[in-house]
Amino acid sequence: MQLKSKDQMIALTAEVIVGHNPDLVSLPDLYFKLEETIASPTSSLDDTAQIIQSDPALAARLLRIANSAFYSHPTEINTVNRALMLIGTRQLKELAMATVVIDMFKTTDNAFISMKDFWEHSIACGIACRAIAIYLGKRDYEQYYLSGLFHAIGRLILFTEFPEIAEQTTSLSLEKKIPLFEAENQIMGFNHAHIGHALLKNWNLPIPQQQAVHFQHGPQTDIPMAILPEVIHVADWMVNGLSIGSSGEQYIPPLIDSFWQRLDMPESALGELIDQTDRQYQDVAGLFL
Repeated sequence: MQLKSKDQMIALTAEVIVGHNPDLVSLPDLYFKLEETIASPTSSLDDTAQIIQSDPALAARLLRIANSAFYSHPTEINTVNRALMLIGTRQLKELAMATVVIDMFKTTDNAFISMKDFWEHSIACGIACRAIAIYLGKRDYEQYYLSGLFHAIGRLILFTEFPEIAEQTTSLSLEKKIPLFEAENQIMGFNHAHIGHALLKNWNLPIPQQQAVHFQHGPQTDIPMAILPEVIHVADWMVNGLSIGSSGEQYIPPLIDSFWQRLDMPESALGELIDQTDRQYQDVAGLFL
């Protein structure tokens, strides 16, 4: 497929789609400052709090979450420092990333997606990924959360930046009754997972997160944190089954049996993970949107 750009035809690739809007190519400096401060052994809680307080939206959201039913703290948390002590740096990174990225995509709804529906689905996928990671005993569960949060972000770029392609893929999906990512493959030769991978690469996010988004629909491959794509795939399937929000998909993509087998979880765990995802989503989703 080709795209017209300033009187010349260029091949349409995931990288071309991501580069179409320069405002999306890099993350705000605040996130990297926060990440660097959290990682530094010489930084204090006050240093982290100062960065958060420089962004009123992030500070307000942090306090709302600290005072939410998710934590059920007996007294009001009214300072950023106290909120940090309660929430911890791991969840702070999740919160900061979710906040800055949702703010980056504050565009109006269009014919293909409601922003509220999209982020409801994405947040629930992040929560499901974290629940699965914790069940599996993974310590770096925040990477799983962020991978789930961003699993469909490539589709959001298509919907907002390339509505003509979104219309073609949506129509083909409905006409042939196939998952939207398969329609994307047929129309473009690649799908939203490849676009998401290109975006996370531009953002310099960890390579395992990039690859997890890339391979969420298969094929299985030998990569670092090899089960991350499988976790995203199962989490997305769970959240679609719960009908939480929408990534624009018209049909629930089938669960790839080999992905499920690779996680080596008993089927009896699935019900509890679904319930846990639903409960945690109900507690925190409204605090982000």
